[in-house]
Amino acid sequence: SESRHIVITHGTDTMRKTANIVSKRSLNKTIVLTGAMIPYKFGSSDGLFNLGCALAFVQSLPVGVYIAMNGKYFRWNEVKKNKNFGRFEKELYDKSIVFKYSKFVKEWGISFIL
Repeated sequence: SESRHIVITHGTDTMRKTANIVSKRSLNKTIVLTGAMIPYKFGSSDGLFNLGCALAFVQSLPVGVYIAMNGKYFRWNEVKKNKNFGRFEKELYDKSIVFKYSKFVKEWGISFIL
């Protein structure tokens, strides 16, 4: 597409996977994926709110791939879907660091509570 700003409506379970694929295309565009945690057929969907936010974000964010949900935007690779709370949220840690850290803790027999 010739457009520099693209909004994609998408199911939330695979949204991050699609964003990953899109990001690898190096399109030099601002792309925002959005969806609904509550389906439209239930009557009080968050889809229209999320779409409105995505339309605003796509016009103001720099080139990149983002996910817009719950009135917030996230870089596609810094967000996770939290099914327990029904929202998308920033991923607060690097999984590779956590894995290395937990391996260290097991090897040295260290235990503590965070």
